Amino acid sequence: MYHRPMPQVQSEIRASAKDAAFRLLESRLSEGKIPALDGVRALAIALVVLDHLHFSAIRGWGETLGRTGVTLFFVLSGFLITWLLIKEDDRTGGISLWNFYVRRLLRIFPGFYVFWAIYVGSALLAHRHVAWGNCIAAFFYLNNYYWPLRGGGDGGMLLTWSLGVEEQFYIVWPTIFKRFRSSRENLSRGLMIVCLIVLLHRALLHYFWHVPQLYLYTAFDARMDSLAMGCLLAISIRSRKAMPVVQAVCAHWSLPAVTFVLFALSMSVPYLSSNLSYWCLWGFTIESILSATLIVQMVVLGDKFPWAWINWKGVGFIGTISYSLYLYNAMGPDLINRSPLGHTFLRAPAGVAAAVLLASGSYYIIERPFLRLKSKYEVRYQPGVHGTRDEPATEPALGGRQQG
Repeated sequence: MYHRPMPQVQSEIRASAKDAAFRLLESRLSEGKIPALDGVRALAIALVVLDHLHFSAIRGWGETLGRTGVTLFFVLSGFLITWLLIKEDDRTGGISLWNFYVRRLLRIFPGFYVFWAIYVGSALLAHRHVAWGNCIAAFFYLNNYYWPLRGGGDGGMLLTWSLGVEEQFYIVWPTIFKRFRSSRENLSRGLMIVCLIVLLHRALLHYFWHVPQLYLYTAFDARMDSLAMGCLLAISIRSRKAMPVVQAVCAHWSLPAVTFVLFALSMSVPYLSSNLSYWCLWGFTIESILSATLIVQMVVLGDKFPWAWINWKGVGFIGTISYSLYLYNAMGPDLINRSPLGHTFLRAPAGVAAAVLLASGSYYIIERPFLRLKSKYEVRYQPGVHGTRDEPATEPALGGRQQG
């Protein structure tokens, strides 16, 4: 019987230990359901909701919480959309843009346009002012430009700016990926260049053209680097180029704590130095990198004791309805503020509960029936195509995941 030499066995064990975290990441991303990603969605929407509640205790931090939450959403969306495209390319040898856009339409439009109709309809019935310019821009997913360039509007509809950024990403990125998918290494280089160009673009807009900071926060051309960072993460994992970085950031169960501390430091920078234009330059870039790091860490280390909450069912449920909750997170508290509870200490928890109730209704009554139609346009495996390994049935960050 042949026995491998002991040095060879020891070498293989060391090699296996060196890439253990990356192999675990690949294994978990190959599962049909990834609870940790729903947990990351839940974390992102929690930051946004805290921002919109306007707690006096966190008044100085509220805006930065929302900024960080949306940036995390963007990076996660870029990652999941690109992973979905990679999965389709590996399984079928091509990309069906028709199927992609039908799936997006079924996932996003029903919930959004019902929300739009409820928001506008309730305002008209209550004889409240309707900012029609803002509402029309939101209807066409252009609020991320209308709001900073024209101003006006009110909370519930203003938050649709981030949906505009995502929609514009959906229009651009799948076609680019399909055109250049044969050389994913070049795609990776291109994405890194995009991140650098957008960073320079923000600096030029801020220092030379003196555009409003709101534009730098909401415009697709100023925020697409966060989405590109997520795209880069997906391609780098699939090509295994990310292995050294994954091993480094997942080397110990305590490392996610470092990531959270760095997030906290990033959010505190504007208040440590009020004259520093942090968000206009480095803030979004730094938090995009931290978001990509956190996504990897939660998938790999989410079964460790300090981070097990990321996989809890309750947390996953919030992640599942995160798209709907994003839509209704301002409307729920507004309803409570107009009720007798609006003048009590129960205002905040009741507002969150109302938003969750509205979001749950939207998901189960309106969105889920359309999600069932998506199966007609899902990827079908073609034998003999170069990629044979199963990939996760992922969905974009603000789109949630179809359950059942």
